[in-house]
Amino acid sequence: MTRASEAESLIRRVAETVTWCRAHVSVADPKNSLRTVALRPGNLREIPGGVDYVWGREVGFRTGVEAVDDLVDRRGELLRREGNSPGAGAIDLRGGRLLIHDPEDSDQCGLSESDSGYFIDIADVPAWDTWIDFRYEDRIPSEVDERFSHRATWSKVTYLLCWVPAEFIPLVDRGIMVNPVECFFWASEYRRRGYDTETLRRLESVGLLAG
Repeated sequence: MTRASEAESLIRRVAETVTWCRAHVSVADPKNSLRTVALRPGNLREIPGGVDYVWGREVGFRTGVEAVDDLVDRRGELLRREGNSPGAGAIDLRGGRLLIHDPEDSDQCGLSESDSGYFIDIADVPAWDTWIDFRYEDRIPSEVDERFSHRATWSKVTYLLCWVPAEFIPLVDRGIMVNPVECFFWASEYRRRGYDTETLRRLESVGLLAG
C-alpha cells in the first residue's frame, strides 16, 4: 500500500468510526451502547473477574492488527448495508476526540473503569465500536519530551487508536486522571508522550488531533 492510499484508508476509518458511533451512542449507557455484539473483537477473552485482550507481542502484535482490521471491515460492511457510509471529503469529528491506548502499559487495576462509567474497561481499553486502528510503528525519536527521555531507546511504539464521542469526553478525562500507569491519553499529546509516529503526524496535519 502506498503512503497516499494508506492515508486515505486511515481517514476512511476515522470517518466510519465517527459515523457508526454517532448513530449508536447513548449518554445513559456508556458501558454498552458502543460495544455492539456484532463487532465484538476476536482478540477479546473472558477471564475470571473481567476481560483481557490478546495483542500478540510474540508475533509482532499481528493478532492485534488482525483483530482491529477485522472489526473495521465488519463495521464498514454494516454501514454499507444501512446506506450510511460516510462520503469522501473533510472529516468532522463531531466534537469528539482521538484517544491513544497502549496495551503494553495497562495494569488492569480497574480504577479507570469505574471512573469512566465503564466506557473504559478493566483492561483500560475503550469500547470497541470506537476502535480505528492498531499500530506497531516506528517511532520518530527526535521529538521526545524530557519527561519521557528514557523512551529515546525505543524504536517502535504500540497503540490502539480510538475516537471518543463528545458525550463521553468528561468520563474519559476522569479515567485518565485516576489511571496510575497513564496507559491511555488524548492523541493530541502524542509528541509529549513519546509516541511521535508518521501516522499521528499525518492525522495532526489534517486537523484531527485538535482538542
